[in-house]
Amino acid sequence: MPGRPRRTRMTSRRGRRLGAAAATLAVLTLAVGACSSSGSDDAGGGDGSSSTELSAEAPRAAAPEAASSAQAYLADEAGSADVDSAARSANDSTASEQPAQATRPDGAAVIRNGNVALRSEDVGAAVFGVRKIVVEARGEVSDENTEADQDGAAERSMLTLRVPEATFDDVLADLKALEGTSLVDASSSSKDVTTEVIDVDVRVELQKRSIERISILLDQATSIRDVVSIERELARREADLGSLQQRQTYLADQTSMSTITVSVERPREEAPAVEEEKEKKEETGFVAGLEGGWSAFTTVATGLFTATGAVLPFAVVLLLVGVPAWVLLRRHRPVTAATSPAPAAAGGDPSA
Repeated sequence: MPGRPRRTRMTSRRGRRLGAAAATLAVLTLAVGACSSSGSDDAGGGDGSSSTELSAEAPRAAAPEAASSAQAYLADEAGSADVDSAARSANDSTASEQPAQATRPDGAAVIRNGNVALRSEDVGAAVFGVRKIVVEARGEVSDENTEADQDGAAERSMLTLRVPEATFDDVLADLKALEGTSLVDASSSSKDVTTEVIDVDVRVELQKRSIERISILLDQATSIRDVVSIERELARREADLGSLQQRQTYLADQTSMSTITVSVERPREEAPAVEEEKEKKEETGFVAGLEGGWSAFTTVATGLFTATGAVLPFAVVLLLVGVPAWVLLRRHRPVTAATSPAPAAAGGDPSA
């Protein structure tokens, strides 16, 4: 395990420090004994006093250094204990506060997205089938947009699904094979964010410890200037921590729950008519010309017959009324005889 060598080095270092502390305590004990023996020798004689003072001088000189070494050891031990406690508390807080991320065999954090396009004669029934698949996968429908026709029946629908990352492949396969629908298009994508997740987690923990240290400095501040400066720095780091925690929450949500966008619509009916019209335009040759001429002839004949049918009622009325009126006018018109002189006979006598 990665933590075992660290504990071994820490244990050996602590062992050396314990040995040093024990030696220091032994020196202090000897110094105290020497001082007591020196006092008794002073009461008995002067020679013993001088020799005892010389022997006790070295322990007295070493006592401050030993005391400082012991204090350093105790402070180091306390610091190590604080670090271990902080690490344990950080791990506990991380496990309790951070949302659950997707667990993969390789330990990777992956964001997966998918798109599925379906067609169905009954869009409502297809949407119900999609919801059933999501419920069975312990997911949810985060967004839905459905459009209806003039009769109120669903014409097309767009759904955004959130499913656990572990069931992403199964849900995608079930959507492709949904009963009563035909698959138009399907796609999926994956993005590995393992490095980003680790980086954000580490930065969050470091920012928390930094805020704790600044809070301690704020409690120890004695002047208003120091208080204002420390509070400004504390507010800045708390804002950075909030941003990092939001990013941490987003990554945890995206890696634990995958997103699938599903669209369902009715089959398009205008496509065959367009294709037939295109085929007609592409036809050429004698038969195509004959068909075009016959179509033009029938169109003209239809127009003539239509015009004749429109004029016929007026013609009948004119015949029934106009002909008798013309006959009456013909009969009652006055007849005038024109008289002219008789021509003279050629070669005859004018007096005759």
